[in-house]
Amino acid sequence: MASSDGYFKPGQPSANPGGRPRGLAAEVRRQYPADQLVAGMIELALGNLVAGQKPKPSDILAARTWLADRGWGKAPAHAPLEGADPLELGEIDRTLARLRDDLAELRARRDADAGKDTVSRVASA
Repeated sequence: MASSDGYFKPGQPSANPGGRPRGLAAEVRRQYPADQLVAGMIELALGNLVAGQKPKPSDILAARTWLADRGWGKAPAHAPLEGADPLELGEIDRTLARLRDDLAELRARRDADAGKDTVSRVASA
């Protein structure tokens, strides 16, 4: 049972002990096929009469959003964080700087080793 603040207390019985009825989704799909659902949403998105009434602009927008979300997927939501680095770009910059330093060190060793080989070849000739 919910308390006065609207939340359920641990150990208290649920308001929906059986959960969602089994087979409900299948029954909805059987009685209302996807092509009918999409066709209805397209009619609404186009602003055509629905049940003899002109849809409100908010309903047209909702239908267009519904179709776009299902046709192309929802746009990712990124919460702006002030002073934070959610993409960890700072860590990427530090890693790249470390890699540049390592590469410069490897090139310097290679060049030093190449110089030693040249000196030893000239000395032995």
